Amino acid sequence: MPLPPAEPAEEPAAGVDPAADPGAVYDVAVLGKALDLLELITDAGDLGLADLSARSGASKASSFRILTTLHRRGYVSKDPVTRHYTPGPRLIALSFANVSKLQLVPRARPVLEELRDELGETVNLGILADRDVLYLEIAESARSLRMSSEVGARDRLHSTSLGKAILAALPPPEARALLEAYERRPATRRTITDIEALMAELRATHERGYSIDDEENEVGARCVGVAITDVAGRPQAAVSVSGPAARVFDSTIDAFGARLIDAGEEIATLMGWR
Repeated sequence: MPLPPAEPAEEPAAGVDPAADPGAVYDVAVLGKALDLLELITDAGDLGLADLSARSGASKASSFRILTTLHRRGYVSKDPVTRHYTPGPRLIALSFANVSKLQLVPRARPVLEELRDELGETVNLGILADRDVLYLEIAESARSLRMSSEVGARDRLHSTSLGKAILAALPPPEARALLEAYERRPATRRTITDIEALMAELRATHERGYSIDDEENEVGARCVGVAITDVAGRPQAAVSVSGPAARVFDSTIDAFGARLIDAGEEIATLMGWR
């Protein structure tokens, strides 16, 4: 049986001493520069191209190309006025998804269960993961007719109360960029897909304090959601209550919204975000 071909030899990157760090010979230079820039943006934040280039040691041209790619992929955000860079939604989502599994679910679970028992409907906890809502925990209603999803499942931002709650808590340009980054397909005939109509819905959600999914993601289901924000007001997660439209009336939605706002504050406090 022939031996597999040997891996091609690579020249060490400039300034790398293979004797001091044997593994460094396999470093990919452009990836190393990208990670340097991400670390600078994460640690310092709100830096322009010149500062990032100087601090990372990469040329302005190289830094610009890398940052443009990271911005296009959602790993960094760029202020259109100051042209400074900050951590992007995708980087935040990836980081938070891992941490949240360790802390958010066990701390939030008693609050979710209390809500379920009090309101009698299914309660969901989710986060922004890339361009989707990721369900982290679900306290399912004991009623025979109930709405349910699965932990680990993903849903769209534009048609769910969790998604709209998170989007409404983001700066409008960031929310718009997330919505424009994917095809907003209708899940039902009531799904809002037009970008301007969605932005108006997010403004109403922000003013109201809670989001509403009025049979927009599933026929016969109405949901109410609230963003769970940190001290800076950025959404770190969202909590929602979902139930059959036959049980969730307009007056019920108002009551659910008020109760969810309190629950969101409680979870934020338990997480140390308050």
